[in-house]
Amino acid sequence: MPVGSELYRSLKEFEQKAPLLKDLSGEGNIIISTNGKTIREIGMPMHYVNPGLEGIVAPQSVLAYKTGDGLFMEGSIGASFRDHKRFLAEEQSKLDTKYPGVGLIARLATASELAEISKDHFDKTGDRLFGVNYGYRSSWVSDYDEIGRQGLFGNWHIQMGAEATLVPPQLSTPYIGLVVVTEIASSF
Repeated sequence: MPVGSELYRSLKEFEQKAPLLKDLSGEGNIIISTNGKTIREIGMPMHYVNPGLEGIVAPQSVLAYKTGDGLFMEGSIGASFRDHKRFLAEEQSKLDTKYPGVGLIARLATASELAEISKDHFDKTGDRLFGVNYGYRSSWVSDYDEIGRQGLFGNWHIQMGAEATLVPPQLSTPYIGLVVVTEIASSF
């Protein structure tokens, strides 16, 4: 947690971005401030967590994400991880055009961030992101391991919980898509 001048700088940055948060919310984004916890510390029901993903902690961030039909980027279902780099570039270009000079970053979430987003969304709405309404799909995440496997998060069954796993990045299946988050600020 920031202290002293760091806290002041963080609060000032947040105040400056308040109108932006309103704009993003008005476009159907959900805004969340993540707590920088491991996937297990979040307390979300998990069916399986690959041991390589258990201890990863994402920095505290303020993120925006879409739900419903906008959760997965259009055209991303079934594409491999390598194909998703173009989706990120396209989303970043849209943000830079709409909000020039603001410093928004379109990026993949970590598995722990998607767990926190999913748990928060479920606690507030009863809707399971990555559950039945989303075809039990998973999203590529930014986490990877030393042998080149890429992280996936999702497939949230009500009885068992979600899963966070590592798979070959060339994997292509209709059960994998891409959820892009917009980073508004980090390390609050």
